Amino acid sequence: MQGIIIVGRGGHARVLLEILLQSNVTVLGFVDDNTQLHEQTFNGIATLGTLTSFTNYYKPGDVLLVNGVGSRGIPTKRKEIYERFKNMGYKFHTTIHPSSSISPNATLAEGVQVIAGAVVSTGCEILENCILNTNACIGYESKIEAHTHIAPGATLGFRVSVGKECLVGIRATVDSNITLKEKCLVGAGAVVVDDFPANSTLLGNPARPFCKTRKNDR
Repeated sequence: MQGIIIVGRGGHARVLLEILLQSNVTVLGFVDDNTQLHEQTFNGIATLGTLTSFTNYYKPGDVLLVNGVGSRGIPTKRKEIYERFKNMGYKFHTTIHPSSSISPNATLAEGVQVIAGAVVSTGCEILENCILNTNACIGYESKIEAHTHIAPGATLGFRVSVGKECLVGIRATVDSNITLKEKCLVGAGAVVVDDFPANSTLLGNPARPFCKTRKNDR
């Protein structure tokens, strides 16, 4: 297997490093534009340079990338990182924690990250660059579009459809047969029992739209 470079060196990147080391893959290092990190190591893994400089030494085909940029809001920055390097020809590693449970009849696309304790049921389709975070549960025949983050402890019922660049917050619940369009933000602990259009911010139980102008996560 090719060596792996983790893009970013924040908290999410360090979680991914631990998963990769448990999976016995070769991690070459982190890359990050914060040059203050370049003299530091984490678990013995060094920072190799900036998001631009490392491409002078590691070409597409030589390495696989892991997107270490997390999100606490709409995952705009995470999407930008993924698309930037895909357009340059790089490929992303699909990272799966050994303690997660993934149906053999589920489909995981390039760059998906499944963190400890997450469950992906039969017939699910998880598209590019999604995060299924700690103990997230995805019911059968659900579809999650690209660049979406399902946060720790969130639960999706069966046949749920979640659009691109959404965030389903910590311990939120989305009822079965619900559709959320792109860039929806579901707040922590919210319970979604209706369909909602793109760009909705949803809070409460049952979840209702919150109209305050929001900032994308960058």
